[in-house]
Amino acid sequence: MSDEMTPATPTEASADNSKIAKATAGISVLTAAGFATGLIIKMILSRLLGTTVTANAYNHVYRLTQDIFRSWDKLVRPTFLPALALERERVGHENARQFTNSFINVQVLLLGLLTALLMIFPRLSLQYFTKFQQVEATSLATRFLVCLAPAVLFLSLAVTGYMLLNSYKRFHLAAFGDHVFVKLVPLVALVMLWYFFGIYALIAGVVFGTAAKLVLYGWGLRRELKHYRLRVQLVSPAMKKMLLLMLPLAVGVVVSFVRNRFEDNLLTQVQGGSAATIVPYSKALVDVPIQLFPVAMSIAVFPFLSDYFLRKQHKELFAVLGKGLRIIFLVFLPLTVGLMILARPVIDVAFGGGKFTAQAVTLTARSLQFYAVGYVVFGLEILLLQFFYAAHNTLAPTLTGIVTSTLQIAVLYLTVGRFGIITFTMAYSASKAVKVAILLVLLVGVYPHISLWLPMLKRTGVALLKVAVTTAVMGAVVYLLSPVVEGWLRPGLDNFLLQVLEPLLPQKWSVTDAVRMIVGMIHLAVVAGVGALVFAVGVHVLGVEEWRQALDWVKRKLKRR
Repeated sequence: MSDEMTPATPTEASADNSKIAKATAGISVLTAAGFATGLIIKMILSRLLGTTVTANAYNHVYRLTQDIFRSWDKLVRPTFLPALALERERVGHENARQFTNSFINVQVLLLGLLTALLMIFPRLSLQYFTKFQQVEATSLATRFLVCLAPAVLFLSLAVTGYMLLNSYKRFHLAAFGDHVFVKLVPLVALVMLWYFFGIYALIAGVVFGTAAKLVLYGWGLRRELKHYRLRVQLVSPAMKKMLLLMLPLAVGVVVSFVRNRFEDNLLTQVQGGSAATIVPYSKALVDVPIQLFPVAMSIAVFPFLSDYFLRKQHKELFAVLGKGLRIIFLVFLPLTVGLMILARPVIDVAFGGGKFTAQAVTLTARSLQFYAVGYVVFGLEILLLQFFYAAHNTLAPTLTGIVTSTLQIAVLYLTVGRFGIITFTMAYSASKAVKVAILLVLLVGVYPHISLWLPMLKRTGVALLKVAVTTAVMGAVVYLLSPVVEGWLRPGLDNFLLQVLEPLLPQKWSVTDAVRMIVGMIHLAVVAGVGALVFAVGVHVLGVEEWRQALDWVKRKLKRR
């Protein structure tokens, strides 16, 4: 294949954009379902356990196992697909299959060994970053790690299946396993078995859910698995390419893992260890829209970006970049302002009641506000990284990550004693903002096409100004309306619902908590609904292109029906 390739025709580019849009929409729906399920689990768990010793120990260990999996995911996701695509392009499918076989077998050995070590030496695995003041919490964390360790193996092995499904453009099956299957089984186990086994019902659900995800991916790749062979060939161009891409990433992953363990150490010491529950809960709410759109879009976009880069289709690359930037501003600027204003009622509805006390609600709401400040940069980071990975450049993101991780550790160390829980969210948002600023500068060096950068940035800047003005108006309306609506609803609606629900609900249910949740949901629905309407009218009047394109897409869908 020659280096110079024919640029994509407008028809081809339009077809690719349509495929990206469809894949993003499908992945977004499945991602939303998965995160809604995960959030429901946390909503139930918060009321059952609050910030007790058991809750803190479980959340601490669960975060560790997820972080091990994500570390592996960060190594494989940006490197496996480019190496596989290169092998297919250069030497054909047979060599690509040999490379896949070798990689699967190597990771089974490595991950199996890691899982065994976690199960055999759980106390040693935890001792350097677990500083619970209660002996019971440390003891529980040790037991929970033994039980949850198999989930690390299943989740990490499933990463390769996930990437293979995406390489064959089977996005929806990959997303279904990643976001729905793996969350649905734990939810069912929690609801059905809690009163028999307590927290161990949820742990069993997590392990079986991750195993089910791996089985689902195997079923989705059943035709390709016919070519599986129990052999390892470490010397191949694809393996070399993947390892070269992994090396700089590995340094960044190690630094990130150390940073998270340092943070875990502090979390187990702040607020009597309850920070180990409060901070992840606030992060879970922030993650819902982040995973719903930027992550879903990046998954759908990445295979196309890789193709564009190989074919030197720079116009198409910049079209995707500009569109992605504008959509992130359109979605996340209003979300940032809305969550900062409504953090307390949002947390109260999501987690308040049962054993989750008013103090825990207040602390979680403050944590959420500082996470919300970074909404836009969280989305931008995910988008920008795809352009580095598509260009087979893992060094720049890795070095940037090392710098910003070091910054985050420094901020945590210097300020945790003064600011407490909000230090974790403040340091995280600040480090991500610095990272995005550096990535933008470095991206100009990776794609040094000034003639394409300038019009894209100008167009994006105009859209950003329009969205910012509309967001400011929306924020003012929400800020003024929220206390008014709350005054209308309470105490009249509270008393009415108490009288209606008290004879209907089982005795073991808290009627007061149920009423508080219902009134809180009505409050949020009214205020957020009015805010969304104000924002929608504003961006429509100001002519934000992405908004009008979204409306046109909805109209076309409705006409077809």
